[in-house]
Amino acid sequence: MDPKRIRSLLERYYEGQTTLEEEAELRAFFRQADVPDEFMSEKEMFAFCDEAYAVQPDKGFEERIMTSLLAPAMPRQHHRALRRQWTFTLAVAASLLVLVVSVWISSNDRIVRPSATLADTYDDPEEALMKTKETLYAVSQIMNSGTGNLKHLGRFSDGMKPMENLATMERGLEKLKPVSKFSEAVKLFKIK
Repeated sequence: MDPKRIRSLLERYYEGQTTLEEEAELRAFFRQADVPDEFMSEKEMFAFCDEAYAVQPDKGFEERIMTSLLAPAMPRQHHRALRRQWTFTLAVAASLLVLVVSVWISSNDRIVRPSATLADTYDDPEEALMKTKETLYAVSQIMNSGTGNLKHLGRFSDGMKPMENLATMERGLEKLKPVSKFSEAVKLFKIK
């Protein structure tokens, strides 16, 4: 088949303008073994569609679907009973979890007691104060170095200032609504 005709049919196919006969012609072309390389992706697509159309549900499928759709919904009381049962089950499970974790923590000797770990590292309070100030200054420098790029945000807000005029314009348009209603009324009562 002529590649120009195939291109034309494909174009119309993708736009949804082909007839059933033209689509059958395309499917027949792409079922051939010797399809030009430029149409290989379309050949794969048509092969996939052919495979998808070949899949059919078993005989009772539609009947089972309709039966399940038309079956009465589960009674509300049954829902409540299931919810109560799940609530009770989850409450028992949470209680057991708390009990197991508390027993494990109380019997675990590897837990470090806070009183044993807190100890002074400096004998001189002035030296401790100086070391604390140095550490806080270093942290401050690191945190402030990340804010350098934020200074350009002011330019963004400057650029948004002309947008404030849009709100004024919107209020003005609201005031003009009665004028449009007046012009509609004039059109209605206009004598021809």
